[in-house]
Amino acid sequence: MVLLALACLGLCAQEKEIPLLQKEERPEIVQRIVELQHQKPAEIGALLSNSGVQVRASEPLKAISLYGPKNLVEALEAEIRRLDKPVMTTSRNIELVAYFMLASTKGGAGGALPKELEPVARQLESIFGMRDFRLFETAFMRAREGTPMETSGSVQVPVSGSGFPPSNYQLRCRSTSISHMGTSRVIRLDDFRFGIRVPFTLPSSAQFQFSDVVLNTNLDIREGQKVVVGQSRVGEGDASLVLVLTARVTE
Repeated sequence: MVLLALACLGLCAQEKEIPLLQKEERPEIVQRIVELQHQKPAEIGALLSNSGVQVRASEPLKAISLYGPKNLVEALEAEIRRLDKPVMTTSRNIELVAYFMLASTKGGAGGALPKELEPVARQLESIFGMRDFRLFETAFMRAREGTPMETSGSVQVPVSGSGFPPSNYQLRCRSTSISHMGTSRVIRLDDFRFGIRVPFTLPSSAQFQFSDVVLNTNLDIREGQKVVVGQSRVGEGDASLVLVLTARVTE
């Protein structure tokens, strides 16, 4: 009995000597909402996706939600504010010139063209057999890269006789951009649209009617190049309306 008691006392002493394991401290979990002023939330959120913090980006709210350990959340919040800076861009302008020409294979249009349009006339002659040209309107447009472009006006089209109302026209494009092709710059016009309504009369009637010309396309214009966008017959004669565009970039 004495030996058993001594053994028990020895066992109890050994148990008292074993240190208790300390309770593991869990990190404090927090959530923060960081509002952005300049950058896109999705782009910054993608950079922080493997940071050990739950990151959710909201484009409509322009904000990023952070959920995780406090020390990591605070570090990411500071990084987001560092990245959220205005983007310094050099805005470029695009200048567009539209030439309205009347062309004929029978010489009904008459008149001479400015020197800069003579290569266009030679091209139209070789493709469509047109010989006589008349420039009756020039329209100018200017806009910043990435923005829409639009202009409108009215002009007396030479195909109409005296006493006819002027023709209203409109040119517009949904968006503009600039790219490079080799050493040349290329101006992109998305959803370019041209429309004009030309009055004319039929030989059998004194009442005038209207010929609607509409051109709608996407265009890539090399800077300084003159591009024939399209041609359409107007009225009852041989004349066709030809639209020519040229574009350049100004810094």
